[in-house]
Amino acid sequence: MSTTMLHEVDPETVYAVAVGLEHYPGLGGEDLPGAALNAVRFARWLRGCEVPGQNIALLLAPVDENRDQIEASCADTGLSWQETAQGALLRRHFIETLPRKSAGLLYVYWGGHGVLTRHDERVLYYPDATDQDPRGLGVRDLREYLTAEGFPEQQVLLFDSCAMFVEERGLDVAPVQDRLPGSRRETKDQFLLHASLDGQAAEHDTALRSGAFSYVLLDWLETHAEQRPTPDLDAMEAAVHRNMLERYERGAPAQAPMSCTYRSLRGDERTEPFSAHVDPQQAERLVVTLGEVLPDPAKRMWIAGRVARACGSSWLAARPTDTRFAEMLLNSPRAMATFIGLLRHGEGRPAAVRTLRAFAVTVQPPGLLSVPEYVELHRLLGRWNARSAETVNAATQEAVEAIPPMVRAEADGRLTLDQLMAHVKYLETLGLGHRTDTKRLALPAVLRFVLCLAARPSVSPQLDAELLTWCYQVATVRLGVDKREFERWLKKSRTPHALKAVKGLVPEAPGTLPPSVVVQLSPGTEPDSFVARTWVRMEAGALRRHTSDHNGLQLSSSQVVQLIDDAVYSVTAEGAPSPLVEIVVRPDDLLQVPIHTWESVDDDGTLLLPSVDHRIALRCEPLVRESRERKRQQLRARRWERRDGGEVIHLDTRHSVNARSAQAALQRDQCAARVIICTGSTDSVSLIMAALRLGYPMIMWDSETQVPVAPCHFEPLRPEDEIRSQPERVREYWSQFHENPDRYDLRPAFLLEDHERPLPPAHPLTRSARPEET
Repeated sequence: MSTTMLHEVDPETVYAVAVGLEHYPGLGGEDLPGAALNAVRFARWLRGCEVPGQNIALLLAPVDENRDQIEASCADTGLSWQETAQGALLRRHFIETLPRKSAGLLYVYWGGHGVLTRHDERVLYYPDATDQDPRGLGVRDLREYLTAEGFPEQQVLLFDSCAMFVEERGLDVAPVQDRLPGSRRETKDQFLLHASLDGQAAEHDTALRSGAFSYVLLDWLETHAEQRPTPDLDAMEAAVHRNMLERYERGAPAQAPMSCTYRSLRGDERTEPFSAHVDPQQAERLVVTLGEVLPDPAKRMWIAGRVARACGSSWLAARPTDTRFAEMLLNSPRAMATFIGLLRHGEGRPAAVRTLRAFAVTVQPPGLLSVPEYVELHRLLGRWNARSAETVNAATQEAVEAIPPMVRAEADGRLTLDQLMAHVKYLETLGLGHRTDTKRLALPAVLRFVLCLAARPSVSPQLDAELLTWCYQVATVRLGVDKREFERWLKKSRTPHALKAVKGLVPEAPGTLPPSVVVQLSPGTEPDSFVARTWVRMEAGALRRHTSDHNGLQLSSSQVVQLIDDAVYSVTAEGAPSPLVEIVVRPDDLLQVPIHTWESVDDDGTLLLPSVDHRIALRCEPLVRESRERKRQQLRARRWERRDGGEVIHLDTRHSVNARSAQAALQRDQCAARVIICTGSTDSVSLIMAALRLGYPMIMWDSETQVPVAPCHFEPLRPEDEIRSQPERVREYWSQFHENPDRYDLRPAFLLEDHERPLPPAHPLTRSARPEET
């Protein structure tokens, strides 16, 4: 007998909770139109199986345009629904209403947004969740709650929600789970069917106005279980898997419904992974290749687990074998690219990387971009507001002349981000090959498209620079495209004026961007409190959020030091120098964040001193006025290009009292890249801001002296030497100061705007609400 066979029950003893959450006003407008209609459709299926309407709780948060359809669908089937715009109402129903229902079979259907926490727990977002307070109901907590006395022995739980990693959703705040009360538990038969594996998104099909999982599931129920509320769950599950696989083979995103069967107190659990067709000869060849490039089996399986987790293939962890790893690399979208990226950045095996690159060119596994690369591109294109179909089609034809325009838009001509990323996924399928006139790898179509798109006038200079850097890193660092091939397309896609504007943005060679830690810091609401948002960059990689439970929270200065130290440790290879720590602050706060003076004590009693332990440089968030920021970026690009030449500009009290004098001194040498502020710290603000607006990459001042100083005050730091070595010179000086403060009277602080390092996205709460002072 099947372990998931439902015992026949009287429809009168079936109870159901159907949740459909479409409207999420606090999650950046991420509505899910159709989720409430799916919940109604599920309830209508139960009514067709003669389940009484009063036994079905419909808890909905619909978008306005679906209300009339919901009312009509409920009216002709004897159903009623409850407006559920607050999570408290959902929680109250499970706590206060549900236990009073005596039933032989319980259904819980839930359609809405969800996420996978850093502790691998699924959280179903409440409709009033916000980016600042992402509150929801934990699936594990709900499952355990339903094993309490009084609940039915048979339970079917169906969840159509994402299980993307919290990092991929771009949240600065960890999801908060509302706990349900615990009580005496009993053995229950629970069958759970999730729309996707851990780490995967649950596709919302805009054409169907439905979650893809719900659409397939409800179709099957209405066709194969139209008269009884106890369907064959094995057959239902197999049909859903089969249909989702067919959608995937037709080009839909990979989505693998995952089932679990529990006998709660006995601990039995059965899970079914997603499987797909793999060429056995390719898999066998790849198994041999994996053994050659990673001879250590333990390390091979450790990396396999990291790839599986990144690609939402967590089932590999249950039975890790070389064959299953090879099948995942060949079949799971982005798995091979992610694997090569991990080897490139973490293992330092050039020969292994070259071997796998060649293999990937031959077999063309799905997903040209790795998971981190795709996530970063999604973030960057999300900042492009002028998404017109005309612009996208023009860039496509410029990049890939052999195909017709592929993008269609609504009446206003604008594309949603989902539509744009769907086009990106199509261009990925065109793969990677060799140029016909040379043995060099050709630049892939998707990267050519991004280059052509970035050069459009509708894309801001800062976003253009970040897209260009992203393209360069993917092409030359991870894929191994020859730099000359990249430059050939760069010249083709841009006008001479645009080429001049972006000159110097691309690193000269792979590996010239060493690891770094970026901390976006703003004062908190309490004394000695700060909000620290932290990113890390592996060698030549893109910025990604540092995985720490304290990231984005309000912390004391001591806790910020701990957070920075953890982030530095996470990207520092054994025996390698400490990475650069970039502290990003608002212009108003440049003098209000005395990080060089902070300290903390680690768990083992080690004293942590950021100014001694790490190379620290301040950076500035974009100015409030966009036009001023664009001009500053252009000036900074020119000065950065000539950063190792030109004189050092010294500004003193004469310039602090005479704005014209300061402006003239700063403009005297159009190529100068260094400014030294020789006034006391209280008088330095206006001069720092003047140099900042004129795009000076390096600005240095004394953070504590209250009196003017001579230029020779800064001579121990050799400000005329190579700019990139300045952070280390400052770190050494702070070490000397802490060792012998009476001998060293300089308290150096400096801003280093390295033009090759893109800033992370500025959080709205850290920006000044005041207009820029001019």
